[in-house]
Amino acid sequence: KDDGIVYWRNMENKTLVQDLKLFSFEAREKVVMIQVISTPSSSQALFVIGDQGTIMLYSKSSKAGLLFNQFNINGPVHSVDRINSDSILVSVGSGRIYVLTFQFEHEDISLDLKRVHGISNARYIQILDANDHIFEAILVDEKNNNAAMVQAKYDPNPTNVENDSKAIEELIRDTLEDLAHSESIVKSMEIEEQEINEKLSSINRTLYALHSINNKRVLGQCNSIDSTGFEFTVQPIVKSNSFENCILNSKACLRLCIKTSRFLELENWTLQLDFSSELDKSCGQTKLFSVIGFEAYYENGIERYAIWEHDAELDIKTLILPLNMQATLVMTTNDSGEIARFPVANMIIDDLHFAIPLSNSLNTSIKRRGLDKVSDQLMHAYQQRRLYDKSSRDPLSRLIRRQRNTPEQKHLLDHRSIHFRYTIDAMFSDEAYRSILSTLFGEGRTINDLKQMLLSAEQSSFALVSYPGCPVIVELSRVSSTVIEIKINCSYTPALFKAEATILRRVQTNYKETSLSKDQGDINLVNKLKKLQETILELQEDCMETDEDDSLWTRLKSAIDMYYSLHNDIPIGHLE
Repeated sequence: KDDGIVYWRNMENKTLVQDLKLFSFEAREKVVMIQVISTPSSSQALFVIGDQGTIMLYSKSSKAGLLFNQFNINGPVHSVDRINSDSILVSVGSGRIYVLTFQFEHEDISLDLKRVHGISNARYIQILDANDHIFEAILVDEKNNNAAMVQAKYDPNPTNVENDSKAIEELIRDTLEDLAHSESIVKSMEIEEQEINEKLSSINRTLYALHSINNKRVLGQCNSIDSTGFEFTVQPIVKSNSFENCILNSKACLRLCIKTSRFLELENWTLQLDFSSELDKSCGQTKLFSVIGFEAYYENGIERYAIWEHDAELDIKTLILPLNMQATLVMTTNDSGEIARFPVANMIIDDLHFAIPLSNSLNTSIKRRGLDKVSDQLMHAYQQRRLYDKSSRDPLSRLIRRQRNTPEQKHLLDHRSIHFRYTIDAMFSDEAYRSILSTLFGEGRTINDLKQMLLSAEQSSFALVSYPGCPVIVELSRVSSTVIEIKINCSYTPALFKAEATILRRVQTNYKETSLSKDQGDINLVNKLKKLQETILELQEDCMETDEDDSLWTRLKSAIDMYYSLHNDIPIGHLE
């Protein structure tokens, strides 16, 4: 295997396949060749060569047991080929070629090394004719970026270096090359050791700083650069490439920002964002961002802190809002992998975070022409854009077809307005009332962005980035001194329901919502709920029998209308 471990498997046993670990190389040395050779005693031996020059040999002992021998040659090993039962041809180091021969004398095993002179820089070798000692080699000249294939012949007999001037010259050259190579290895090891020491010092300083920051943090409170020396912010934004404030060309993004003091060294860390849907736990996604490229921030000519920013785009077609996002800083190394995690944020992201304020011209057009006409025109343009989109952002866009619904089905899905009511105390101030919409829509937004979204204290207009062609109008009003009403208008039912669910959730998050007392409820509420329950049970029984009866849609429509009658007329909670 690549991890340098050698296993033995008994292939005769067909019913039970079990691998037995024989041995393994150290320091992540990989196996280059594994062969079974014959010994003079007519027994077999197993030898394995690693890419760093380690040779292991297992042979049968005259006694009961195995003999183990280990040899080492100067690596790395580039290529190996077998010559005969006890000899191999190997290319090592700077491309020198050797003939390795195992010599067996009883239980004394040695390894004979013979240099093949005249060839160097060999990266690949192959025996062509073992009887005539002919082999093929690929020579690589790294300085000139050249390669050549040659055929050569090696001498199996030992060479007397003393009587061969060329062999002496080559031996001297090889020795000098080995010295230069060893010197370069020593220098690279010194540089690597220095880098490791610097990295360890940086890691220790950073971990100490993070520990100090963690002790200063208070759960549930935002931590600034001044209080802790570290600040992480996430701002949901909608980016558009439009010059004319067109809402159809928009995408949802998260603007990530890290501010750190000079003592906190986060370069080469990774910011991990884990997204999970609150509606569908199986729907999730993880995004990783390298925290590289901090910019210095100066104040009065003095560097105060460093800033890192990145805009992460969200694919809202695959991620179902609302999302739970967890942000974590992760320290990793190439050798040991992940070694530290530092949680920095945990937040909920919903559709209102990516609400697009409508332009003044679009608001004026809605007032003059009506919400339905403007929405129909925008939806038609949006569907045409998706249908003829040739990019890879929406690969199934050309498969879009209009659904052929029956009139009953169309009528069932034709909801364009929803309103719900809350009771308030008689002492609920006018200032608190006029701040309701800004409280619901202001999370994660700048003041200027919120001003564009609010037409007044009682009216807001926007479009959801998931339905950019469907403007939404939200209106706030007082029904009485103790009852307020929030009305949502949208010409596209799915966008209407999505806006309703998000606003209801925002109300629960930003206000203390209590249940109503008995005297605040409708006297007929119990009877209406019983009737609604009976209708739903009847529909369930009919659907078990058939789903092709068109009258079911009409009855289902009446049940939904009854639900919204309860939902709209009776306050659903009390705000404090």
